[in-house]
Amino acid sequence: MVVGLCVVELLLPGSRSLKDKRLLIKGIKDRLRARFNLSLAEVDFQNLWQRAKIGMVSIASSKDVLHTTINKAIEIIESNTQCEIIDCHVEYLI
Repeated sequence: MVVGLCVVELLLPGSRSLKDKRLLIKGIKDRLRARFNLSLAEVDFQNLWQRAKIGMVSIASSKDVLHTTINKAIEIIESNTQCEIIDCHVEYLI
């Protein structure tokens, strides 16, 4: 069993309020949960309306499966035109 952890820091230049930010983050989290069955949470910058940090966790039988899943999740976030990835950190716990 392998645990994959990914923390993504985002810049949300189009966000004009916390309501805008939360709507955008909720959409990203819902899409990733539905597609990849990841556990997600906003882990930092909750009161800043143009920044967000999202934590994603998944468990699989092999590191290769997790690596593929996490990379596809990051690609989906990158494809969102309303946010930019500032930093991304991935860890695997065996």
